[in-house]
Amino acid sequence: MVRLIFLAALLAYIWFQSLFVQTAHMVVGERHIFGYNRIGLVLGLGFNIVPIAMAWFLWRVKKDRTGAAIFLLAIPLFAVAVLPQLLMERVELTSTKLIHRREPPHTRYNADITMDEITSAVELVYQNGLKGYTFKLKDGREVKLPANTVLTAARDTIAAELARRSIPVITRPITR
Repeated sequence: MVRLIFLAALLAYIWFQSLFVQTAHMVVGERHIFGYNRIGLVLGLGFNIVPIAMAWFLWRVKKDRTGAAIFLLAIPLFAVAVLPQLLMERVELTSTKLIHRREPPHTRYNADITMDEITSAVELVYQNGLKGYTFKLKDGREVKLPANTVLTAARDTIAAELARRSIPVITRPITR
């Protein structure tokens, strides 16, 4: 029964999170900066309400101190898993450069791409609405930017800059 309540609480909180815009678009001079906003940070930290409530329920109602301790120990694990993404993931776009940053351990997707180097782009559109990119560069390299919330928020600005430079973009739907 406790597992079912926990699962229902997790799903309800995830649904609640989906009701809010969690990304910000700031324009500083000619730089467009996309990242998580304060609402995203608060909702990410607020996710800890679920294990805290479950720990309280187990401690007070079920008199299960071991189960409560396990749920309380899960809070730092949630913080380690979620906070780096909320604090570090960003996309910056200028008329000359595209910068993509991810949190560890996903740093292999960090990229500084000069717009003049891009010969073509493939926009990957996933069923859940997230978007990613694969850029083909003049030297033959491919730079892959995996689908994520921040890159999806930056999609219109990236598409406008690619269109302004007459860089061909192929849209590829990804079904799973």
